[in-house]
Amino acid sequence: MYGRQLVLFLLLFLVWVFFSGDISVQSLTAGALLSVLTLLLYFRLGIGKLRGKGDEGPQTPGRLLRRLFFLLCFLPVFGWKVVRSGFYIAFLALRPSIDFWPGIVRIKADLPNLPAVTVLANLLTLTPGTLSLEYDEENDDLYVHWIDVSSFGGKEMDETITSGMRPWVRRMFQ
Repeated sequence: MYGRQLVLFLLLFLVWVFFSGDISVQSLTAGALLSVLTLLLYFRLGIGKLRGKGDEGPQTPGRLLRRLFFLLCFLPVFGWKVVRSGFYIAFLALRPSIDFWPGIVRIKADLPNLPAVTVLANLLTLTPGTLSLEYDEENDDLYVHWIDVSSFGGKEMDETITSGMRPWVRRMFQ
């Protein structure tokens, strides 16, 4: 167990050094303290032990590499979705008439565990025109505020809002 914590500490610390770009004693001390604090919160709050439906057993190097591979493949896809959505929002804002109807819609999360649902909700929130509001764990429903609910319905609306991100998130969390 301590090996996993040590690896996570080193990873967090390296991320700190990479993004801060400063190798002074003060910066390295602050990075080490923040890394330790983050790990304490991570494991004390039980986040490091979250298991849900479909999450089978411990993390193996093969599973970790597979998840990392799908994450790296998904990043350009997500970048394109954000750019495309940004252009759509700009198009709506520059139109002479306002003929779109914002509203709250319910979509099925349909993902293996709570961390996967959280990632999907955050990805939707990062996409212009959408804001994740709430997750109903009993019904596996995610409530999302979307900028234009006027012309879609059912499955088509779900696919338009999630933009095909659900299969990618599912692959990353299997």
